[in-house]
Amino acid sequence: MGKTKVVFSVNLDNGCKSLITKELEVLLQPKAAFSNLNPCSGDPVTFINESTTLSGKMTYFWDFSDNTTSTLESPKKTFVVKQSTNYNITLTAYLAGGCADSITKTVSVQELPRTCDFFAKPDYAFAFFGVNLEPMDDNSLVGGQAGIDYSWLVNGVGTKTSKDVNAGVSYDLQQDGLYTITLQSTVRGSGCICSKTKQFQLNRADVRSLQNGVSVYPNPVSDVLHIQTNESGNFNQWALYNSVGVLVLNGGMSSNQNGIQNNASVDVSGLSAGIYMLKVAGGTGVYQQSIVVGSAR
Repeated sequence: MGKTKVVFSVNLDNGCKSLITKELEVLLQPKAAFSNLNPCSGDPVTFINESTTLSGKMTYFWDFSDNTTSTLESPKKTFVVKQSTNYNITLTAYLAGGCADSITKTVSVQELPRTCDFFAKPDYAFAFFGVNLEPMDDNSLVGGQAGIDYSWLVNGVGTKTSKDVNAGVSYDLQQDGLYTITLQSTVRGSGCICSKTKQFQLNRADVRSLQNGVSVYPNPVSDVLHIQTNESGNFNQWALYNSVGVLVLNGGMSSNQNGIQNNASVDVSGLSAGIYMLKVAGGTGVYQQSIVVGSAR
């Protein structure tokens, strides 16, 4: 910053001339600059302000191109995206008593895996105490995703890995019980990670709990569950509960040609994938069974 003299002279062809001298004040020019990392969706990213000036105090204005701004020197920002998105970030540095300078850089926010959840169901074809695990997306669609690595951890049993669309795994849990299961999904290219932890109850006794005159099929089911009983049980009510014991569906049994209430058809297509408890009540008691509801693809 300083003062300088500027002389402006005009010369005509006839030899006449004129000039004027003025003193101008030259202001300092800051240099705007910043650095950052390309974050994953949901991860906070700090924008490191690297602006410089020969002297004086600077103030700042950040435009994140998503209708948000900041006046902090080095702000922290979290972007949440469904798919990888580029943002043009502009930093303007203002020098007190001086000029301003701005810089725009593109920041690429990387998407997370779309299959961050999972679906667990008994897999008695794999083992006597078997369980099958499949990745699942936010829309309860079961199945793996291309370009994703999966890491499965069942506490007390072990870890398995899988990848891409054929990402389902099965475990032999060795015994009935309550198991904590964690899925970690990782985008192979960017390393962006999400995870989900659930508890799974394995109880083979439930497979046999409805043999006393009650038949339920198919199980697993994705659309219509059929309940049939013999005529001696006098069953007249059924109820379906979710994994935390909340009633989600209930109704009565329909009568057969002899006027005996012994069958029902339950539409489960609107339920989220998971394990439910079916209870059928009648004159001979209450019978229950675990029902695996899946999502039709």
